[in-house]
Amino acid sequence: MRRNVLLAVLSSLITGTVMAQSLPSGAVATVNGEPISTTMYEQNLRAILAQGMKDTPQLRQTVKEELINRELLAQYAQKIGLDKTPEA
Repeated sequence: MRRNVLLAVLSSLITGTVMAQSLPSGAVATVNGEPISTTMYEQNLRAILAQGMKDTPQLRQTVKEELINRELLAQYAQKIGLDKTPEA
């Protein structure tokens, strides 16, 4: 159930939140105004290529989409307070 809610929230966040136009310098995408850096993208791509994957446009798109999904999850986690330490 919780997974379905999370997937529904992510799906709604993806629509219109990932911008491909007017990117800040050094960014491959933005998610709700937060840039995903070219450096982060290249590090992730190099790590995957080092595992023997073939460099293709599809792989590059998949890496970008994975970084976008991670940022969406991080933003959602922060929104629901998972970044807070519970009071003892």
